[in-house]
Amino acid sequence: MHNRTGVNVDATTSAAPQRLDVANLTPQQRGGLAHVSYSATDTPNTGVATVNLTAAKNNLSFPQRTGRACITCGATGTILKPAGTLLDIDVVECENHQWERANADNPPTWLTGPCPTWCIAEHRGSDHPDDRNHHSTNVSVSLKTMDYQNHGTPDEPRFVPLELMADLFQQHLQAEPRVVLNDTSDKFADYLSLDEAERFANHLLELVLAARHNWDLPDPE
Repeated sequence: MHNRTGVNVDATTSAAPQRLDVANLTPQQRGGLAHVSYSATDTPNTGVATVNLTAAKNNLSFPQRTGRACITCGATGTILKPAGTLLDIDVVECENHQWERANADNPPTWLTGPCPTWCIAEHRGSDHPDDRNHHSTNVSVSLKTMDYQNHGTPDEPRFVPLELMADLFQQHLQAEPRVVLNDTSDKFADYLSLDEAERFANHLLELVLAARHNWDLPDPE
């Protein structure tokens, strides 16, 4: 039967016991207050066996039990960071295993809400804080009345038109996205709020219509 330190396993085979990766347990699981689930991929109907967290703690080396070695690999000659507790002891892990564990989070724990439907970024738990953002695909237009850019070499030139581009960008803690304007010269990037982008788009349409139909332009706001 289930107990508070139970782990779901295949009860019908004699496969070798699964390795308990204590570093991947939640604080509640390490404290014996939640189940640790494991299900073999080819056996959807599973039985229940017992994982003894006290035994798992006792199987740690002395440096692991005293917070001087990684709880997963036992490494000591590296940077160690807190990894929560195992029952009543504080444990640590090396940066490599912390990165692997964070990278496996799906969705990453740093996401404060659902990813916007327009976002094409592949978020990872190990993303640096500066890289925790949403961005969309680019929309662009070729500026064929401007000087073309040489994307080749002086000896083998390859001239292509400048591309004016726009996309959506939102840092994960920002309230709403912004529209980013830039071009393939990579010499500028302007960030517009949604209201600013809408007003600017309307002004562009006013200019286009005035030029094509010889209309008067409205007074500036």
